[in-house]
Amino acid sequence: MLCFNDNGQVVDVSGPPAGLRPAVYGILIENDQVLLQPHEQSSLWQPPGKVLEAGETPTAALLRCFQAAAGILPAITGLLFAEDRCWLDGEGKVWRLSALYYGLKRPTAGVAGMINFDSAARPEWFPLENLTRDKMLLGFEAVEAGRVREELALS
Repeated sequence: MLCFNDNGQVVDVSGPPAGLRPAVYGILIENDQVLLQPHEQSSLWQPPGKVLEAGETPTAALLRCFQAAAGILPAITGLLFAEDRCWLDGEGKVWRLSALYYGLKRPTAGVAGMINFDSAARPEWFPLENLTRDKMLLGFEAVEAGRVREELALS
């Protein structure tokens, strides 16, 4: 079975997945830029989000995650994309990652800019014109879906 690892590489693994890891990520696009975070173990980018914990709903987890990572509580505009992929974690366990990607909008009042964090994983604005699949660990297709939604909203 082919799986992705934490470096974005495809590796061949044997045996069934150890379990399911549901995850949620947010796609925030403004001014032809998308808000992305560097992945902790690689130099690749991904949308802000997280693996869900037991009892968490996707939308509540996404809002908490975004508030912690970016300092804003965005409005959720709807589901953009869903994917299932085989994932090999840093400990060598194989998981089925089931990720939901939601479109987001910045809140309309009270936020002029991003809060500066000391963490290396703080989100940054990435120009859409420079974004390619090989620069992302997760979520490239979701960003593309968000880009199309933005273009349709502007027309």
